Amino acid sequence: MLVASRVYSTQKSVPAISRGIGVAVICSSWLAAAVADDSPQDWLDRMAGASGKISYRGTLVHMCGGKVDVVKVVHRVQDGRITERVKSLDADGREIIRNPEEVMCILPDQRTVLVGAQQADGHADHLLEVQVSFANLNDRNYRLQTQQQAHVAGRVAEVIAIRPIDNFRFGYRLWIDREHALPLKYELLDERGESIEQTLYTQISFTDGIRETEVEPTIVMDSFVWHRSGGAVSSATDSAAAVPDIAAVGWRVEEMPSGFELVAVEAGPAGGAQAETRQLVYSDGLASVSVFIESEADESERRAGASEMGAMNAYTTMVDEFLVTAVGGVPLRTATMMALSVTRTPVE
Repeated sequence: MLVASRVYSTQKSVPAISRGIGVAVICSSWLAAAVADDSPQDWLDRMAGASGKISYRGTLVHMCGGKVDVVKVVHRVQDGRITERVKSLDADGREIIRNPEEVMCILPDQRTVLVGAQQADGHADHLLEVQVSFANLNDRNYRLQTQQQAHVAGRVAEVIAIRPIDNFRFGYRLWIDREHALPLKYELLDERGESIEQTLYTQISFTDGIRETEVEPTIVMDSFVWHRSGGAVSSATDSAAAVPDIAAVGWRVEEMPSGFELVAVEAGPAGGAQAETRQLVYSDGLASVSVFIESEADESERRAGASEMGAMNAYTTMVDEFLVTAVGGVPLRTATMMALSVTRTPVE
């Protein structure tokens, strides 16, 4: 069993092979000890690829800001291809269908279907991994810690705490299935270590017998309006050529917590005919903040101040005639700092 509260760097450690045990110890016992000595980073690495190896059905509950959402999940892996259906148990009965090529969101209450491209690598992540990616976790910004094992949905889970180095970012806690390395529970923690968002499986079963029809839409979409977005989604770090050019944007954030870097830039039309909005996305590898800069904002929108949307915090201010809003899954002090430091720069 894991020793409670062993702290590791997020850099991988190599478990010691020799433990001073006798040669009479059988192989199975040695393997059990090796698994028990996995570091938190080892568990995160195992979790990263778990959803591409196993099929399962489950009931997932999301709680945030006093609101509770419950969905049924069917996740199928067949010949390396991952498909998934997520169906809301609320009155609206919305469904999300995911495959390596696209994500389809069916809104029966609006008689609408939204279709967007899947990630550029074609990988359909596990539902809990969608909320936040731990692939780029940086040990300069966070510390990993193992905690005592726990049970989630009747299964044994390893508990990993991810603690920020300062009060400018939130912490996280993960319950990872010991057998399959699938995340069973996720918590977002505020500066006091209190849970502000939680997602967990209340029931889950692993099986290879999931039929293709179980991950297809159950809603008849006759006469629905379809909306399709553009090409495959990719991040600014996917290739060297995709690194955002801040000099061409005309805006920059002067102050931000250590470790945050510009990872994406987008520009497009806003509400009015001549209005335009720019989005600068900053990330420390785990948390992210989007800074929206909108020209010709309506008079009713020109309100400076803070706002909260579940686990998201936002701060809005005016810079000249532009409306600037910083929003993200970060403490309010972070959004405020970044919004108030936005400045215009000469466009090259």
